[in-house]
Amino acid sequence: MDLPPRQSLFRRLPSWLKWRCALWLAAIVAWIPAVYGVLSHHGSTLAVALISGVFGGTALLGTVLFGVSMGYRRQWGYLGWSFLLGVAAIGLVIFMSFESAVPANSPDDPGVGLGAMLATVMVAIVVAGFLWFGEGVGSLVRRLKAPNE
Repeated sequence: MDLPPRQSLFRRLPSWLKWRCALWLAAIVAWIPAVYGVLSHHGSTLAVALISGVFGGTALLGTVLFGVSMGYRRQWGYLGWSFLLGVAAIGLVIFMSFESAVPANSPDDPGVGLGAMLATVMVAIVVAGFLWFGEGVGSLVRRLKAPNE
């Protein structure tokens, strides 16, 4: 019995891609709840800056390294799908953070969805840039390594 196309497509993905994509998604999404948690408990400016720097830096470094791994393996076809998956995950977490920040006296704030969409678009530009940069670095490393093999 054949599997439906969507299920067989996921099974055909390389295992290195599945694991690296899962780690990358965790890294790029973790900074939103971390910063939101510090802000919701009225954390100091230093604490907010420290948490933002650590989790944001991890997210950016993870994005570049994920791009490097795709570029080094010449798997450029996965770049677009990774970008879409990453932006969808970030957008969902941003929307949920914005939704939980709505005051109790105005639960039907129409600006929440628009604000989350605009924030997601701004983050999407950063994600695309760092994935593309990482893929370029990975391709360059592979090209520089090739003559020595």
